[in-house]
Amino acid sequence: MVLPAVILVLALCLSALQLCQRQMRVQGAAAVAARVLARGDAASAPRLVASLVPGASLAVIDRGSLVCARVSATARAPTGLVSIALAATSCSPASIP
Repeated sequence: MVLPAVILVLALCLSALQLCQRQMRVQGAAAVAARVLARGDAASAPRLVASLVPGASLAVIDRGSLVCARVSATARAPTGLVSIALAATSCSPASIP
């Protein structure tokens, strides 16, 4: 009687770990994209984000002396019934030409 509950709890814990890993990858991709954009290489930033987090999208935000990158992606539960939106923003000082 207890075994199904234990299996369910383990499955939920593994799903939470996968979600955390995906969020960390999204945050890392945003940081890398912000640095690349600050160097002035706007053409390669979307490809870089797509290679780091498949299925992610990139939005560039100009905040004066900062260049910010917002990466958005979705994460699906192992069953595929639930999808969760993930997003991260990272900024880098714009390089002075």
